[in-house]
Amino acid sequence: MSAQWKIQIKNYLKQFENQQLFVDGCENIIRNHFDELKQLPKSTKYNYLTGVPVPLDLLLKLCNPEELEMAYKNVRLFASRSNEGVKLPKFLTSELSYVVGALRDGSISKSKTGNGTMHTLAITQSGGGAKRWLRSISRIFKKSFGLNPKIDECNNEFRLRVFSKPIVLFFEKIFEMPQTQRAWETPALIKQNPRLWPYYTAGFFDAEG
Repeated sequence: MSAQWKIQIKNYLKQFENQQLFVDGCENIIRNHFDELKQLPKSTKYNYLTGVPVPLDLLLKLCNPEELEMAYKNVRLFASRSNEGVKLPKFLTSELSYVVGALRDGSISKSKTGNGTMHTLAITQSGGGAKRWLRSISRIFKKSFGLNPKIDECNNEFRLRVFSKPIVLFFEKIFEMPQTQRAWETPALIKQNPRLWPYYTAGFFDAEG
């Protein structure tokens, strides 16, 4: 599916406050506030100047409103302690709207592990064409997030899974995706952009088969 429409998503950095995420691309902001980071070891501060990911909560404390917009524009990757960095979209495209619709037949989960919490997004499909369709969803994830979801088979069902805290939080915070599907209504961002409704509904009905 070609992306025919795209709508800019408003700055969502503050929505990820207190989530223990890390971001890159903000070396200039760190440089501007270098002397304010007295509580940090000098080596850590210089690492941040060279592009080592910065705790998002620290960045939010440093930024004035203008810098916060600059940070949103410049951030390239979002990471957690247990996940490699991924892109998070700053535009709602036709393709991403389709995925949001498809996720009406998907799920997110947060499972406690010995190393913390595992954040998982999944879509399960069965029947003819299921694997092919999930591969098309996987391609959109690769394009939008820079990540290749895993597709596996079990008992004649195919399941696409994404193990990424930033991506799960993205769908939670931006599209209000709950862990219980019954509580999920059409996301406000979709409602506000009628041009993207056809792609959202197409994803929903394709997922339902």
